[in-house]
Amino acid sequence: MRTNPAAVVIDSNVLLKTVLKEVYSQKVIHWLDDTENRITCHAPSWIYLECAHTLQKASRRFPDAYTPHQLVTDYQRLKQVDIALYAFEPYTDRAVLLAQQYGVGVYDGIFLALAEALHLPLLTDDQRLIACMAGDPSIELLAASEYFSG
Repeated sequence: MRTNPAAVVIDSNVLLKTVLKEVYSQKVIHWLDDTENRITCHAPSWIYLECAHTLQKASRRFPDAYTPHQLVTDYQRLKQVDIALYAFEPYTDRAVLLAQQYGVGVYDGIFLALAEALHLPLLTDDQRLIACMAGDPSIELLAASEYFSG
């Protein structure tokens, strides 16, 4: 049986599940609200900006279903999630190297570099990132699909 970590670097695609109706959304919400088994989340300081960008794209793509008012409401809810934030600048050089090494974007590289520096797993729902990192134990990735399936 897997032991859940006490802390993770949380990817924006997992955080977004708290406001967008996606697979495992309810489990993510419960997981973040669980006061008895509190897990500490860490992320680059711009995680909320990245989430706002995704919400804005949803608002543009589905203007009748996802209004600007809902975007603002959801963004405010995201910012209430307790996350330890880190300036991304100290991790940028390493992020560029990791992005080149694994063939991923520099944004993903920032999350990887932070996880590496903090010696924490990266909790992500990015299947492409998981595939690119497969077989490399240097940075632990937790797939949301596995983490929340139980």
